Amino acid sequence: LDEDERLRIAKILGVEEVSDVLTYMEDADELLEQISDEKVADIIENLDADDAVDLLQEMEEEDQEKILELIEDEEVREDIELILSFEEDEIGSLMTTNYINILESDSVQGAMKKLIEQASENDNISTILVTKENGEFIGAIPLQDLIIARKNEKLEDKIMYNYPSITGKSKIDESINSIKEYYEDIIPVVDDKNVLIGVLTANDLVELV
Repeated sequence: LDEDERLRIAKILGVEEVSDVLTYMEDADELLEQISDEKVADIIENLDADDAVDLLQEMEEEDQEKILELIEDEEVREDIELILSFEEDEIGSLMTTNYINILESDSVQGAMKKLIEQASENDNISTILVTKENGEFIGAIPLQDLIIARKNEKLEDKIMYNYPSITGKSKIDESINSIKEYYEDIIPVVDDKNVLIGVLTANDLVELV
């Protein structure tokens, strides 16, 4: 199909269908210019926050603000605004909010329940991130370890407390060497108080390195 045909087909697809293919289109910005702001907002809302940011950054600042105001899901809007708040040369600008988060105080059964609930919207499930009640990042649990854990075992015995993390304000060019040494599928991103705010995925790490 030529460019015009692909754009025409994409315009008549539903929001979910367009969201599924939009990040693979080289001319995604041209499609967004040809549909209503309301539909663009719905499409953006269906994307992972980092993919949504990539598309928004191709727009003029005035158009960005207009679309963000039309996004009805407050949590989605906050995630997008968080990533946009970082400078292009900072780690936080590359992160996603697509991850599984449980609490250190959870039981094994409680952690499994949260995993199932969150997995419907977050597909980075191979490593589960663990925080305190206040959001402070403390470690991670491999998915396999949680699955095979017995319900009477303590969750804290499964946590890798030495799991690496990186601050969102870290400069990308200054962080590459340390990131290459982590060998993890996701790297948690934290703020200056060590509160978990996002992750770098394996794909992000490959592109970064």
